[in-house]
Amino acid sequence: IHFFGLTSVVALDFDRVEKRLYWIDVNRRVIERMSFNGSNREVVVNGVLHGEGLAVDWVARKLYWVDSFLDCLKVSELDGRFVRKLCSISSKLDILFFAFTRFVYWTDWGDKAFIGRVGMDGTNKTAVITTKLAWPNGITIDYTNDMLYWSDAHLNYIEYSDLDGRHRHTVYNGNLPHPFALTVFEDTVYWTDWNTRTIEKGNKFDGYNFEVVCRAAQYFVIKIINHY
Repeated sequence: IHFFGLTSVVALDFDRVEKRLYWIDVNRRVIERMSFNGSNREVVVNGVLHGEGLAVDWVARKLYWVDSFLDCLKVSELDGRFVRKLCSISSKLDILFFAFTRFVYWTDWGDKAFIGRVGMDGTNKTAVITTKLAWPNGITIDYTNDMLYWSDAHLNYIEYSDLDGRHRHTVYNGNLPHPFALTVFEDTVYWTDWNTRTIEKGNKFDGYNFEVVCRAAQYFVIKIINHY
């Protein structure tokens, strides 16, 4: 995205059906999209006061995002029509959706940090992870094993659990400078580090075969485009 003159992108997701990228530009307060090849770039939502997380539902064809100024999770059609508030949430950073059980998950940096989820119709809001959290930020789902992965930038770890927050396991514990965005592909977890400005990877179960994939001059988020 940097090659298209964007310097204030804070969230990124993709639609695997129509092969489009979606992102939030915090300076212009918009959500934009374009085709994977860089064509057909357009604004789909205006007036995003302070966008943070963004998630594309490629099944039901919906767009979800967090507005931390309004303290809420919003939803619209993929072309930006019919924007509505899905539910209220407090301090937050990132969101994703789970297509098969129809939940939206988010991380919360409030006074009592937690990872929450809510039904895609705005019902059944609950906290699934409530302990050993300080600054949870990156969050993703391993669709192969139905596992929820997240990183904590203060406690410096990456962990995973089942989709109800049970059976937690540690991938890396306290030895990462500032893990930020993350994603899972096959047997590997990839993440960005805010302090070292690197993309790193390791085995998604035990962190084995740790490797720095690349270094960058700016902060960034990542998404792996795959086909589950």
